[in-house]
Amino acid sequence: MSPDLAEAELHKVYLDKNCRGQGIAQLMLQTARDWLMQNYPACQRLLLWTDSRFDAGHRFYQKCGFVQTGETRELADLSQSRELAFAAAPSRLLVAR
Repeated sequence: MSPDLAEAELHKVYLDKNCRGQGIAQLMLQTARDWLMQNYPACQRLLLWTDSRFDAGHRFYQKCGFVQTGETRELADLSQSRELAFAAAPSRLLVAR
């Protein structure tokens, strides 16, 4: 991939329920964001998809600076649910320090 990459997508982020509320998810997001900005400094948009049933995840992403884009996609899996798109500028994410 080119260092001029303008958009990236975050895939498959899961945290065990027993580990939530300890700042671990923010550290994971910070690590991903720092790696992205170091390797692809031109990146202006970080996109992620999350299952429409994961309300706690939606609140977390919004707290960190992601906004729901309005895009959805249907999952062709056993749950037959849909995913919602969230996006943010990597440089503006609120992560642990």
